[in-house]
Amino acid sequence: MRPQGLGDELRVALRDGPHVWGLLVMCREDGATPFTDADEAAAARLGRPATAALRRSLLLSGVDTGTVPDAPGLVVVDREGNIRSMSPTARTWLELLQDGTPEHIRPLRAVTAAALSSGMARSRALSRSGRWVALQAWSMGQGEEGLVAVSLSPPEPGELTAVILGAYGLSERERQITQHVMRGHSTTQIAGRLNISPHTVQDHLKSVFAKTGLGSRRALVADIFFRHYLPHFGEGPLSTDGRRLAV
Repeated sequence: MRPQGLGDELRVALRDGPHVWGLLVMCREDGATPFTDADEAAAARLGRPATAALRRSLLLSGVDTGTVPDAPGLVVVDREGNIRSMSPTARTWLELLQDGTPEHIRPLRAVTAAALSSGMARSRALSRSGRWVALQAWSMGQGEEGLVAVSLSPPEPGELTAVILGAYGLSERERQITQHVMRGHSTTQIAGRLNISPHTVQDHLKSVFAKTGLGSRRALVADIFFRHYLPHFGEGPLSTDGRRLAV
């Protein structure tokens, strides 16, 4: 950047868990005092609120051009179930969940009520298109209105795996073992991770095969992949903030 008259540079990655939502770049003119440790600490403190502000901006203004969105949407609901504000992408998600007016969509009402009771709640719902929708709600604690913010988005892979395995009617232990199988773990590795005997692992696997109608680990993994994951691969390029690009 020196040809532009700039010298020392400080970059701050705006992160939320494993996701980078932006990059804050600060520069000083060439020859000026370099950034100090105190400057770096101040920039780090800026990271969290800046990330929250950027995500809020994307949620409120982002528009996904696909018929099935890939970006999150944000809805603000009061304790009576009335929608106070809604981003364009959230409107698309709610249309996929439509079973009445937006205020009476059951998954939205359920997760809102749970958040008012416990402060935060998560839920998943199956849309009319057959895609799963993840709902996460937070109580905003704003007086008598009891406002709740609800994010609607595609589920994370781990969340989707739990839904899929539940659909097969597997028990909790059977789901745990199947998830290890999907990660390629051997019987011995599964037994060690779950603190059970290899014989018990094999017994549970026999039950999994009986419930799914599949006869081997390879067939089980292939069925889950081709039935539930592959149909949603390659559904169009995404922008850097997660919204689908028009093609």
